[in-house]
Amino acid sequence: AGGGKYFVDLGKERFDGYRENSEHDETTVLVKLDHALGDDRSLGLSFNNHDSKSGISGPILKTAVDQNPRQKNEYALDSDGWNNKLSLYSLNYQHGSFMTNVFSESRVQDSVMTGQWGTSDFALHSNSYGATTQFKSGILSLGAEYRKDEVSNPSTYGKKELTTNTWGTFAQAELGSELLNL
Repeated sequence: AGGGKYFVDLGKERFDGYRENSEHDETTVLVKLDHALGDDRSLGLSFNNHDSKSGISGPILKTAVDQNPRQKNEYALDSDGWNNKLSLYSLNYQHGSFMTNVFSESRVQDSVMTGQWGTSDFALHSNSYGATTQFKSGILSLGAEYRKDEVSNPSTYGKKELTTNTWGTFAQAELGSELLNL
């Protein structure tokens, strides 16, 4: 009484960059599984993971460019760079006109840069999770959504944190092209 579909996407990108310490390395994995449970019901699971790292060469003066345009800033370290990570999980269920989605998302973005002033660290971390429920009848969709976000940004200059809770309801009508031709 059931059948399934799946989608898998794997990506890899890597290059050395033009200047010293300007390399880039990126990996992406996307997996989506859908399974029909019969009687107009289905269950789906999605996973998305993205991880990238990029070096930071730092600014150089024109005189340094004239000497060697590929060089990094004289203070820059080989460890200077940007890191970005994203993980997203989603579970979807549909039974006839009723649909629900539960998700969890985690993001980490950080950087380290060294200059004449010293070394500066900056990070942005966020964790989000929530759910959406929707009911559709004819051209009308009604739904509700909840989302909680937790954000922090530890850095050289201190740490800030924020938590938000968002509740929402929505109504949407799908108007066909026949209404546009009045």
